[in-house]
Amino acid sequence: MQHFAQQNITNTAWAFATISVQPKPLIQAISGRAIPTITEFPPRGLANIAWAFANFGNADGPLFHAIASCSLATICEFSPQNLANISWAFSTLCIRHAKLLDAISANVQGRCFEFTTQDLSNIAWSLASMGLRDVPLLQALASAAIAKITDFTSQDFGNMAWAFAKLMVTNEPLFNAISSEAIIKLTHFPPQNLSNLAWAYATLSISDKLLMRAIDVAALRKFAKFNSQHLAHMFWSVASLGILDKPLLQALASEVLHKIHEFNA
Repeated sequence: MQHFAQQNITNTAWAFATISVQPKPLIQAISGRAIPTITEFPPRGLANIAWAFANFGNADGPLFHAIASCSLATICEFSPQNLANISWAFSTLCIRHAKLLDAISANVQGRCFEFTTQDLSNIAWSLASMGLRDVPLLQALASAAIAKITDFTSQDFGNMAWAFAKLMVTNEPLFNAISSEAIIKLTHFPPQNLSNLAWAYATLSISDKLLMRAIDVAALRKFAKFNSQHLAHMFWSVASLGILDKPLLQALASEVLHKIHEFNA
């Protein structure tokens, strides 16, 4: 790969990550070629190669150190998607680079309203995954999310609510907006997003009876598709919020018994 330019390196890494193929010699060659030429990478290239290696599950220390150093010098040139992708990559691999994370935070706070709903929820998810309780950034994300709440997908709702709950940050306007919009879209929520939404409200002790009732109704129709984690989250959530819905509890119990072999001790 010694003759590969930066775009060829990035495209190759992205392509193999997209199809979930991880030939070890090639990954090592990509890293070996990328590190000495990293200063030639534009923001999109830096974000994409970080994203690719995160998808590989490869926390290549020298490569990510080089990516972080180069990103710091060009962070103001990163697009919203570049910022979301590089945040996701570092958090997925649990790589904490304090200076880069601070730079991303400052940049995102000033540009939140340029971000798509997926970018907003992915950055929130990244913070929560690393346990970074960056309240100013979270509040900025919340304000931007409220403005675009009608565009939220089930994944966006699940990730945003889960992230704030995981970090124990309650933002009443955000959760009011989530409640109002999610309740009309719940029939399209897959099990993970239903259980994450219920778990988030229970964790933050937000009692929204209309939303929880709607979640219960949607979940009842999909319990057969719930895995053990989804079921556990739902059971814990309804119990924590004191929801005494006999048909729901019976259906939950029945599904848990059916899948008890999937539960870990």
